Amino acid sequence: MNNVLFALPSMNKAGAETQTVQLANGLAGQGGRVGIVSFSGAGPLCEELDERVAFYPESRSFKIDLGLASRIARIARDDGYDCFFCTMQFAYMY
Repeated sequence: MNNVLFALPSMNKAGAETQTVQLANGLAGQGGRVGIVSFSGAGPLCEELDERVAFYPESRSFKIDLGLASRIARIARDDGYDCFFCTMQFAYMY
C-alpha cells in the first residue's frame, strides 16, 4: 500500500471534503500511512478523522502561495509519503 497525503482547501463539511476524510479513514484502516493537509486549518471534519490519519493544518498567505507548496513538499518528504492527491484544484485558488 502506498503512503498517501491528501490535500483539502478546508475541513468544513462539504461533499469532496467528506469523501476524502472517509477515503483517508478507510486507507488508514488497511494499514497505510495516510495524512491530510488542510489549507484553512482545522474544521468540523477533524472530529471524524481516524486517529491513524495524520492531520497537518496549514494556511495560505496568498491565493497562489508557493510557500505552502514548499511546506507540503517538506511534509511529504519528511513523513515518507509517496503519493500526493488533491481534488477540487480550482478551489485552491480562492
